[in-house]
Amino acid sequence: MRAKVRVGDLVVLPRKKISQLALGIVTRGYWYRNIPDSDTRPPHVVSVDWKRTDVPRTAVKQDLLNSLGASLTLCSIKRNDARRRLHHLLLTGQDPGVRSDQPPKRRTVQSIRRKPSPVEQVTSSMSQTI
Repeated sequence: MRAKVRVGDLVVLPRKKISQLALGIVTRGYWYRNIPDSDTRPPHVVSVDWKRTDVPRTAVKQDLLNSLGASLTLCSIKRNDARRRLHHLLLTGQDPGVRSDQPPKRRTVQSIRRKPSPVEQVTSSMSQTI
């Protein structure tokens, strides 16, 4: 994932201890900082120009907050019109929510069915030919 970070990408940093979000724009993609062992800063870096560092969590709708709560260090959020909403949040400090013409995506039974294993595929094709 870190190799996919590009200059110009929007970054959101949940500041959980103070219930705020910081939003910024990537100015330099992923790079490794060669630092001495005594330095406590992380060596894996993405350079960001922080545009807003004080957006209250209450300014963000719950569905988007749930996505921002991912346990991954770096992830891409695409659900519920996230790109448009995060850009609006960066500009105004408020989440406009999902557009009324674009309801939140819901998982259907078809979308959560697991794919058949290779053995099941072979068995299925054999039963059709017999």
